[in-house]
Amino acid sequence: FEEASEAALREAAEHLGASGARVKILEGPNAELPRCESYAENYAARKGAKGHVESMEHLYSLAGQLSHREGCMSLIRQEERGRRKGKQFQVVVMIRADITVYFSFKPICMYGF
Repeated sequence: FEEASEAALREAAEHLGASGARVKILEGPNAELPRCESYAENYAARKGAKGHVESMEHLYSLAGQLSHREGCMSLIRQEERGRRKGKQFQVVVMIRADITVYFSFKPICMYGF
């Protein structure tokens, strides 16, 4: 994908009905790891690891995914407290940005949550 400017991302968000404080643009997939002495041995072992799952890159990516997911949930909770006046969404669907949905979702009552 071609890299999009922040202005283009904000314009797309506005088109979808999200703007201002309801939009958070994060740079990059990774996040800082906890600086905890208990993890030092694990971090050291991962620096020389050969497999992807055992690598530091995987750990940084996982930390980024979890951090970004918490960022999304924080924005959702903010929306529920704000414009929705405390009313929670019944369902929140999180899908990857590069996924295309080719058909409409069924009405909520047709799912067995």
